Amino acid sequence: MKGLNEFIALSIIILISMILITLSIQYIKPIIQRSTDNFALNEGLSNLNIIKNAVEQVSSESPGSTRSVKLRSLYGFYSVDGISNTINFTYIKSSDIIFYGSRNGINITTEGNLIRLYASFDNIDIGDTLYFTKGENTLKISYHSFDDGMVKINITT
Repeated sequence: MKGLNEFIALSIIILISMILITLSIQYIKPIIQRSTDNFALNEGLSNLNIIKNAVEQVSSESPGSTRSVKLRSLYGFYSVDGISNTINFTYIKSSDIIFYGSRNGINITTEGNLIRLYASFDNIDIGDTLYFTKGENTLKISYHSFDDGMVKINITT
C-alpha cells in the first residue's frame, strides 16, 4: 500500500499535465495560424509594393531603362498576368481570418481559403505571363516600347 499513494499522485500529475497541454494546443494553435496568415499578407503586400514601384519608375523613364528587383518570399505564389495587366499574390490561409480592402494601390481580398492581393496598372502593358514561388527571386523589369498610348514593360526572372 505504501507505493500506491505515490502512483496515484504521479497519475494525477500526468493527467493534469496532459489536459493542460491539450487545452493550450487548442487555444494557441489558432493564434499561431492567424499570425502566420498575417505575416504572409504583410510579406505579399511588401513584395507587390516593391514590384509595383519598380514598374511605375521604369514606365516613367525612356525605352531601354531597366530595374532589377530582388525578392525574398517565404509564403504564397506570385504571378504576373499579361492579359489583365496585374501582378498577383495568392496564399492558402490556415485560419478563419478575413482580409479585404486596398493599401497603396494593392487590392486585398479573401476568397474561400485564399488570400489574394493584386496590383493593376493603367496605360501600362506588362507583357507576358510569369510565375514565381517561395524563395529568392530576381526580377528584371524593362521598358520595351511605347505604342498607342501604352507603355510596354517586360518582366522576366
